[in-house]
Amino acid sequence: NTSLSDEEAQETILHIRWHRSTELNRFDLIRDENKLSYMPTAEDVGCCLQVEVLAYLDGDFHSMVCDISSPIVAGIPKVTQLAIEGTPIEGAQLEMTGIYTGGIEGASEVRWYREKEYGIEELIEVLSPENG
Repeated sequence: NTSLSDEEAQETILHIRWHRSTELNRFDLIRDENKLSYMPTAEDVGCCLQVEVLAYLDGDFHSMVCDISSPIVAGIPKVTQLAIEGTPIEGAQLEMTGIYTGGIEGASEVRWYREKEYGIEELIEVLSPENG
């Protein structure tokens, strides 16, 4: 029969905090980010990230460790969850939706095509997302 020592029986709680660097060489708390993993966003590009892990034993502060990343770089530009919304009937308005990642979006274009016989594509319209 094995019994745990007093130290092994203590309750350990980890408190995780993520921070983003600022132009003033400070780190600001990233609200609602308290998990062991974090996915950088466009707002993080060019900034360093800091993670702090505070350990508490039986409710009392025990220790803290932290690490700082190198500056976050923009990902490869891409659109995910691409969808055409609306009713696909003559006279109805169709709209393209999607989620852009890859840093700050530049001069993007949305190109609408009509597929004709034998897979031949005909360009219908070119729009910038800002102009609809």
